[in-house]
Amino acid sequence: MVIKIINIIFEVYMIFIIIYAVGSWFPQLREYRFYQLIEKIVEPPLSLLRKFIPPIGGIDITPAILIFILYAIQRLLISRF
Repeated sequence: MVIKIINIIFEVYMIFIIIYAVGSWFPQLREYRFYQLIEKIVEPPLSLLRKFIPPIGGIDITPAILIFILYAIQRLLISRF
């Protein structure tokens, strides 16, 4: 049961990161409350990563790195249970 909850939380958060990243290509999405909520949830860890990882060729790769980090943490937590 705990493993399922951990999986759901991590997967939903990773989906939020993907929505946020794709939504950044469409500025009109920023007007929607759902996107603003996702932005409030996802932006804090991304801004922390941006302090250490600059854009490469003008492309922000921090969403991909955050997803990779979360996936690694998820696998580590699941292996402990």
